[in-house]
Amino acid sequence: FFMKETQNLQVVRLLHNLFVSLILEPNTSKPTNPLYSKMAYGGGKDNGVPKKHDYKMHFEMEPNDKTITIEIEDKVEQKKWKVMYNDKDYNDIESEFKKIQECINDGETEIVHPEKDGMALVLNATKGYNSYRFELAQSYN
Repeated sequence: FFMKETQNLQVVRLLHNLFVSLILEPNTSKPTNPLYSKMAYGGGKDNGVPKKHDYKMHFEMEPNDKTITIEIEDKVEQKKWKVMYNDKDYNDIESEFKKIQECINDGETEIVHPEKDGMALVLNATKGYNSYRFELAQSYN
């Protein structure tokens, strides 16, 4: 009886150690454990998981034109989206630009990728009580 319990304990420890090494302490270098390779790496780039999207955002204000422009490019799909706001959209462009900039740079942002080509990409940005939702139209230039 004692022998069987000891063997069971060894199996539990082995499984625990395997779990810890695979899940809790992932190795960022090239894996040597074939089970780990199949679980965590799918082949491709960036730890084996190819990126679906790689976004680059350009955000600017033109004080002379009183406009705010937001452009987002997906480097993987080679697509761009853009939206422009002016003083008809916001009374004080400079003040609003600072609020938007703070939400994007220091708050939480989420990009909702369109399901189909030609649809709007959505950028949500929130910090504290300030929350913005921008719908960017796909640009073809």
